[in-house]
Amino acid sequence: MIRDYNQADIEEIVRLHTLEYKAMPAEIENLKSASKILVYEDRGIKGFIHLEMSGNHCYVEMGAATSELIIPDNWYLNASKEAIENNRKVSLEEKEYNYLFFKNNEILGASMVKNAEIELLFVNIKYQRKGYGKKILEYTINRGLEQSPTSVNLNALASNEKALKLYKDLGFKVVQAQDARRLNIGGD
Repeated sequence: MIRDYNQADIEEIVRLHTLEYKAMPAEIENLKSASKILVYEDRGIKGFIHLEMSGNHCYVEMGAATSELIIPDNWYLNASKEAIENNRKVSLEEKEYNYLFFKNNEILGASMVKNAEIELLFVNIKYQRKGYGKKILEYTINRGLEQSPTSVNLNALASNEKALKLYKDLGFKVVQAQDARRLNIGGD
């Protein structure tokens, strides 16, 4: 059953909201003071949605109770040959946004920045924790600033504390937080 929440539901809503990531205190307070939240109830609250409209902006928060283990989406493991080939063609068409980094003829890492949005940042596990991630990110930020001189954005998993620290150390700030944190360098 879907119904309006009542004040007695708030603690469970906050618990569901923070299952996947560490919410910022302001986010939790905003949720606690919300005027409209819908909950999905089936022998207890199983999920919620909070929709807030402000001017030209819409802000949505959701949470769900789940016992499923969240794993990376390695779509290509079950993809058809046609889907993989199509993905390869699209990647080649956008090759000017992709950057590969090598050391001793071995892939060190990769990045992609398109429309000043960092869509990919990867460091080979063999080279992690040696400063290469920072160098790749700095290079990628500079390519993004060539695309938009005022700001560069990226999304990061809120649970990836090491990555968040790196991004913040290089000047990014959290501008939106959900299951993934949206960060921005430059602009507002």
